Amino acid sequence: MTLAPQDQSTILATHNAYRSEVGINAPALQWSSDLAAGAQKWADNLATNIHDLQHSDSSARPGLGENIAMESKGGYTPAQLVDTWGKTEIDGSSEQGNFKRGTFPDISKTGNWADAGHYTQVIWRTTTSVGCGLASDGTNDYLVCRYSPAGNMQGENVP
Repeated sequence: MTLAPQDQSTILATHNAYRSEVGINAPALQWSSDLAAGAQKWADNLATNIHDLQHSDSSARPGLGENIAMESKGGYTPAQLVDTWGKTEIDGSSEQGNFKRGTFPDISKTGNWADAGHYTQVIWRTTTSVGCGLASDGTNDYLVCRYSPAGNMQGENVP
């Protein structure tokens, strides 16, 4: 399972809509086929071997950020999977709702940066490109997006 061109477009548009809402002074993200290829390999690995949410080793993707999502097979469109990093409420809260402007890692109203970390990667000002991959294990769909350059950098302001 790979992303159709229209899914790539809606994923990119969803990312850029979040960036626009925050009003960051940065160009819109661009789609990267190279990032998408790496993300697809990791999504395939999650679906084939791991069957859970697990980030790839950062040493295997130097300088790149990564967001991952897993939901029931066919339950969400790829753009809706991106929304799980933003406005979609999970357990009564959303990463966008948990976000507060500040210096990383002090970027979450909960005090735990991970409660807003996927969202902050999406809106990270210096990130310029994204590429995503989608895979399924028959039970769950796995979306992996890679970002260049990586966001969520220690001591930097968000956004």
